[in-house]
Amino acid sequence: MVPLFLEYRYMLFDEAMRHTTSHACDSVYNHTYLSREYTIMATSTAYQVTDLARSHRAVVEAGRSDSGALIRDKDGVLLLLRRAEDAEKQERLVGLLIAYAEASLQLELPVGERSPLAYRNLAWIVRLDDDDQREMLSELLDAVAIAAAGGSVRGVDDLLIDWKATAEVAADPALANELSEDIPEPLESPV
Repeated sequence: MVPLFLEYRYMLFDEAMRHTTSHACDSVYNHTYLSREYTIMATSTAYQVTDLARSHRAVVEAGRSDSGALIRDKDGVLLLLRRAEDAEKQERLVGLLIAYAEASLQLELPVGERSPLAYRNLAWIVRLDDDDQREMLSELLDAVAIAAAGGSVRGVDDLLIDWKATAEVAADPALANELSEDIPEPLESPV
């Protein structure tokens, strides 16, 4: 086994920032990725490719752990073997961070210069006013930070569902008025 250098340390942050048009979101690293850096630092060794042949069970078992198994190939490239659901979670969170960064940049522009396309998969938030957009993005960053630190993505999903419903109401003034009216008579029995 070879000592691990912190080559993986900024991988998630670099991946997210590579897809944005500006590096205006440096707080994303400080807010979200310190926990991932700590996890990788806890993995102090990397396996050699030959370890796959000699002690594949140990390598696979390490791959099942939260930090995965680091494998250095013959060219010195560091590979990461880990659970597929962890890779999918990371990909989803990075995608949300990219959308967060792009939406944050759009909020800095005057309203007439904003493009819903630039919001990526968060384009639905254009239905919200600027204060609600900022609040939603702040809550999203917190939820992503919790999920990236080992929490469930369920909190992110719940947050997005709630804010999408809020955006739907904001987009329909008649529905907003109907939902804000007092109920003339309380129901006699629960539905």
